[in-house]
Formats: sequence, C-alpha cells, structure tokens
Amino acid sequence: MSISDLLESPEVLWDKDRLAKYLDLHPVTVLRMAREGRIPCIRIGGMVRFDPKEIRDFLKTKRQRT
Repeated sequence: MSISDLLESPEVLWDKDRLAKYLDLHPVTVLRMAREGRIPCIRIGGMVRFDPKEIRDFLKTKRQRT
C-alpha cells in the first residue's frame, strides 16, 4: 500500500486497540502478529496502524484458503 492510497482512503486507520476489538484479540497479540508479518500493517515512526479495508481483504483471503 502506498502513501497516495492512504491519502485517498476515506476510512481512518485503526490502532492496535481498535483492531484488537474487531478481531476479539488482546492488543499485545495484535502487535505481535504485526511484528511477525502475520497481518498487514503500516508503520509510521514508532506507531503501528492498520488499514480497515486491507484487514478485511486479508481476512477474506485467509477464509478462502481454509
């Protein structure tokens, strides 16, 4: 995902707490998964953010593989 894609996106990026609620996981688990490359994330300085559309697309592809 490029910066221009983010700028054109109408949705606000999620933080670890918002994604944790969405996935019903602990925020520390979300950060670990992002660090390990198991979920798509965007790193901005020392922060980690998540694009809701990218997360939904990622989950759809995961569901189709099982």
